[in-house]
Amino acid sequence: MAMKYCDSHSLISRINSFSSSGKKFAVFIDFAAEGGYILTPEQMKEGKVSFSIRGVELGYELKGPALRPEKTVYAFPSFEDYSKSFSVVSDAISRGDTYLLNLTSRSETVFSSGTPGDLYAVSDALYKAYFPGKFIFHSPETFIRIKDGRISAFPMKGTFRYSPEKMTYEDASAVLMSDEKELYEHYTIVDLLRNDLAMVSKKVKVDRFRYVDMLKAGNDIILQTSSEISGVLDLDWKSSLGNLLFKLLPAGSVTGAPKKKTVEIIRAAEPFDRGYYTGICGYFDGESFDSAVMIRLTDITGNRYFYHSGGGITFMSKLESEYGELKAKVY
Repeated sequence: MAMKYCDSHSLISRINSFSSSGKKFAVFIDFAAEGGYILTPEQMKEGKVSFSIRGVELGYELKGPALRPEKTVYAFPSFEDYSKSFSVVSDAISRGDTYLLNLTSRSETVFSSGTPGDLYAVSDALYKAYFPGKFIFHSPETFIRIKDGRISAFPMKGTFRYSPEKMTYEDASAVLMSDEKELYEHYTIVDLLRNDLAMVSKKVKVDRFRYVDMLKAGNDIILQTSSEISGVLDLDWKSSLGNLLFKLLPAGSVTGAPKKKTVEIIRAAEPFDRGYYTGICGYFDGESFDSAVMIRLTDITGNRYFYHSGGGITFMSKLESEYGELKAKVY
């Protein structure tokens, strides 16, 4: 049962076949929605692909190391290179081609101790995976969940990083929630995701608007705002799960609005292929489906590692602060 890459057409067909028959599987789809992998739990174990959702190990189980591995930055993208990408986006905003774009870059990193597998084993992220020779990620962001005929999306947009030694959680939350740029980004993405869900479901509504999630980043804390949007699916949704997923791709929270034009600008602005970074992964257990946006991802290219990060650019964005946010999200 070798792991085989599938193009988008084959992937949609296989997802539909597996889900309609109640067969358990994991799926990993790249950002461009050109293709990816669909793997049974047995294939993940044979291929040593580790995958965990909400603390449940679904693939190859890695044992934890005695000491937490350390990963350090070898080279951030230069300010000059980031400025060129930022200018492309700013010009597009000025023309009215986009009003929110998630601009990303990548920083080369090294493991000063331990391995990617060690990092996976000690991570307590909501979603995490280690695909040997390809990538490792530990993501806090849900893409969609389907349970009891209801589809829910949880767009995450708006961040603030702080040190608990210098600021309280309450003060940090107040700073994040009062930031006009972050609020603008969040409204935009919630509206986009609401429209996306309306393409595949009925009775779409915002169940929770802009609540705060917290995760650790070394000795610091990162606060992020999320919302919950839901809709009702047709009774036979399992027969077309693949089509449903690809209608929603790429994920709105990591592209921008309007989505189609913004993706074109992203390709012009970013001097690299995102690959699986900001793609999506998910697991179907025979009845329900849970999935994540693959952020906090490190590309593995031979013996080199590239960590991706970025942030939303709007008409209110300042070059220096956006470059600083990009670096702050590398951990």
